[in-house]
Amino acid sequence: SEHDAEERIAGRTGFELMAEGGLSGRPGFLRAERDSAGRRLMPEWAVQEKIVRGGDVVLTLDAEIQDICMDALSRSVTERKAERGIAVVLDVRTGDILAAASYPTASPDLSAGESARHLNAFAIMDLYEPGSVIKPIIVSWGLETRRLRLDASWDCGGGDGAHHFVNGRHRRLVREYRANPGALTTEQVVIKSRNIGSVRILMDLGLEAVWEAFGSYELAGQIKLAYPYTERARYTTPGMVANNPSYNALDTACSFGQGYEIMLSPLGMARMYLPFARDGSMPQVSLVKEIIRGPKRVTRPTLPSPRRVVGEDVAQQMRQVLTRVVEEGTGKVLRGMDWSAAAKTGTPKVTRTGHYNPVVCTFAPASKPEIVVSVV
Repeated sequence: SEHDAEERIAGRTGFELMAEGGLSGRPGFLRAERDSAGRRLMPEWAVQEKIVRGGDVVLTLDAEIQDICMDALSRSVTERKAERGIAVVLDVRTGDILAAASYPTASPDLSAGESARHLNAFAIMDLYEPGSVIKPIIVSWGLETRRLRLDASWDCGGGDGAHHFVNGRHRRLVREYRANPGALTTEQVVIKSRNIGSVRILMDLGLEAVWEAFGSYELAGQIKLAYPYTERARYTTPGMVANNPSYNALDTACSFGQGYEIMLSPLGMARMYLPFARDGSMPQVSLVKEIIRGPKRVTRPTLPSPRRVVGEDVAQQMRQVLTRVVEEGTGKVLRGMDWSAAAKTGTPKVTRTGHYNPVVCTFAPASKPEIVVSVV
């Protein structure tokens, strides 16, 4: 009824709002004439405008994979007393979004007086600092531009596990979660997720190179998705550093090396790992599989060809490094499954609360990836 429609939030936000025109169709109109006694004068109803039935929009979401994600998030969020859990699963071959889940979730059967924020697609609309999952992006660009080698050696703070980076009068302390007495190679810095080593790598490449990397991975580009309010990444830009006298490039370099001063959606995190799981190219992610308007009117979106981000050799090198992260590094929790996985973990600290947002970007099987998964 009209009253029910006014009291419900379903359809007022998200994909249903965006696709309302195609889903709802249009009512038809009939014309009839009656005399003063109410008798119909026309023998048949005259159709003035035919009914246009609503279409069906078929999403790329896989109900089984979505259900698996929801079940895993429910158990994990409850066990760890987290505020929220989010997971995204992408098809490596096509870029299709197979799952975009968050927990706690909400029933769409809410009254109009309740906030529609509960219905937000947090996987697409919320932004988080990625932490150490950004490190492979920086390293891969160093390899791509031939300014970095995987066997290069880096001082990671020695037995103290801490180092003060200095630029003129500015100092920035960077700590390791665990002290590392000896030097580490570039590959080991990623495997062990060493902050000091990562900052040294970044400063050796230079901030301009890192901004180039973010540009190549289109981190700040709008993710072209058939969904309203998709969030683009936010990070400190060259203009922000140059035009703010109180801002210091040293802080940005130390922050970028640890995955701070940059905000990404969980979808954006998964998307930036697609080149590692593929041949170095990035397909456009997609949420709509097809639109059906009757038995003979099926429309399938035309997507652009995958875009080259890094070379195939670099993608292969990074796959091997990220496989070692699982085998001997910070991603050991992913060992022992029925299939191999490659991954990078991150534990960015939330300044306003002092808590951490654990993050992981992974793909599997490691040798011939079929899915990319990000979890926050």
